[in-house]
Amino acid sequence: MEHILQFGINIDDDAIIKAVENRVTDEAKTEIKQSVKDKLFNTWGDLTYTTREIIKEVLDEYKEEIISRASEDVANSIKRSKKYKEALASIVEEMEK
Repeated sequence: MEHILQFGINIDDDAIIKAVENRVTDEAKTEIKQSVKDKLFNTWGDLTYTTREIIKEVLDEYKEEIISRASEDVANSIKRSKKYKEALASIVEEMEK
């Protein structure tokens, strides 16, 4: 007895691209936060108490905007990179197989 089965696979390239972009953005945010912390705390001792407090207040007040803009810049930079384009092409190619 012979049975015929049909399977359909739908690959949503936009969803794949969006998932990759979201992951890159999240990783960039984490790296930026750590980089800023490292830079501030390595030079923190050279600043006066008042200067440290002013910097802390500004960073606290504009934290979300700073992170948003910085991660947007990093994500855009990564999107223009050759490695990103190659990785994305590789993912799409793998999904098409």
